[in-house]
Amino acid sequence: MWEAKGAKHADLCLKNVGFDEFCSSDNDGYSFTSPVGVIENESWCGAYDLSGNVWQWCHDWYGDVYYRSAENLDPTGPAQGTLRSLRGGSWLDMPLKCRSFSRRGEASGMAAANIGFRVAVSWRG
Repeated sequence: MWEAKGAKHADLCLKNVGFDEFCSSDNDGYSFTSPVGVIENESWCGAYDLSGNVWQWCHDWYGDVYYRSAENLDPTGPAQGTLRSLRGGSWLDMPLKCRSFSRRGEASGMAAANIGFRVAVSWRG
């Protein structure tokens, strides 16, 4: 199993409160979400928790097969669709799902304890 010590994922803390499916042997001290920045996983631009903690809503439409042929750098998703993209995995997912490039699609109105969003601004380097 791929261990993701740099991402908040399903671990021993979650197992200790009764969730025993796909929990890793890691233990970050938090059963559910963790405060931002507690896990040392700063990205190239200084943002924390792009992997794990909560799935993050994206503006992009989601396409099941779109990403197989999309550009490698910041693919924007299909031009239209019925589902929006979520990225990054969550505290309820196995470590392999907690990567910034992990994606799934959900209806825009979907709400759950492991889904959130990130406030972002455009950056030009």
